[in-house]
Amino acid sequence: MKKYALIVCLLSLAYTALSQSFLLKGNLVGFNNNTRVYLLKMDHLDHFFAGSNQTVVDSAAIDANGHFEFTDAAIIEDNTFYRLNVIDEEQDNPGALYMVGSKENFAFFLLNKQSQIAISTDATYVSKNLVLSKTDEANSLIQKLRTLLRKDNEFVDNLIARRRKLNPDKPSYNDSVKIINEQISNSGVITHTYQSIKNFADTVSNPLVSMLAMQYLPVDDDRPFHIKMNERYQRTIPESKYAEQFDAMLNGKSTYLEVGSKAPDFQLPDNKGRNITLSSLHGRYVLVDFWASWCHPCRQENVAFIKPMYEQFKKKGFTVLSISLDINRENWIAAIQKDETGMWHHVSDMQGQASPVAGAYKIRSLPYNYLIGPDGIIVASDLRGAALEKKLKKLFR
Repeated sequence: MKKYALIVCLLSLAYTALSQSFLLKGNLVGFNNNTRVYLLKMDHLDHFFAGSNQTVVDSAAIDANGHFEFTDAAIIEDNTFYRLNVIDEEQDNPGALYMVGSKENFAFFLLNKQSQIAISTDATYVSKNLVLSKTDEANSLIQKLRTLLRKDNEFVDNLIARRRKLNPDKPSYNDSVKIINEQISNSGVITHTYQSIKNFADTVSNPLVSMLAMQYLPVDDDRPFHIKMNERYQRTIPESKYAEQFDAMLNGKSTYLEVGSKAPDFQLPDNKGRNITLSSLHGRYVLVDFWASWCHPCRQENVAFIKPMYEQFKKKGFTVLSISLDINRENWIAAIQKDETGMWHHVSDMQGQASPVAGAYKIRSLPYNYLIGPDGIIVASDLRGAALEKKLKKLFR
């Protein structure tokens, strides 16, 4: 009898262990034969919105019914964020990030080795249409954050729709900028969304989920709030790598090249086969812009912000030197032509993320840039979106 009871107990324990093993599964609609799902580990805050494929830890095929699943607990680190990427393998690398309004090919999850998550979503609108059929408390909270972000995404959808109406065949960037400026000045959508995210980050019970929300808020717009949140993280999750990174970011302990230091010189071939050195551009302000053809946020940044800034300030002593971390020359050239950014310098050694120049500039994620002064000294870094315009207007006023 005792032997029988022991067997039952062991079977029960085995069943419990099995039932608690890691599982992230889902069902997709809107996929094609080239669609594949990848899981990326977000080891650093810089990785959350980076297009690098270096953080990929697993992949999953999609069956005829749209089902996929991840079951390998060995790749999972407890209390760590992962990004689910839905990729068309004919067009993108596994780490590619696409985020234009509601069209987002990714979703974040906070996972543990015993996480049990089941979702359904759309291959094109992964975040917007994501539904959780099985989850835990932390990922339920992340779902609430996704809901808060929808208004901002719908705002961008409206911008895109208006731009297409102006010129369906080839929308003008000037027209696009006018629309953006008009709607930002006359709409409280962005301000309202930022405030909603701030309130969520401030009040959500899970400090790690709060940390995720903070990735959507620019530091320069509200540094006191970031300081307040940093104090919370150092108090509640001091052992977390994310808390350490957040503190380092906020207190200028960046692992990138420091502002005020000399920018390393280099020589690389451009898209026309000529060798270009950084030192040959001394005497002007140079935006050294790291990007890749497969990095959608990079290309959006180049088109929507860097291009108009180049046009506005090129006669005042500003230029751009874009360094591609591509490994395929044809893709690199095609992206320059499609985005119409060939008016400034483009260089690449076609070594991808193994490029010695990327190493010298400590590039861990894309996009990333440095603004170099006329004397070759770094005057700013990571100038994204409106921050670039703000900095250039201050320099050239």
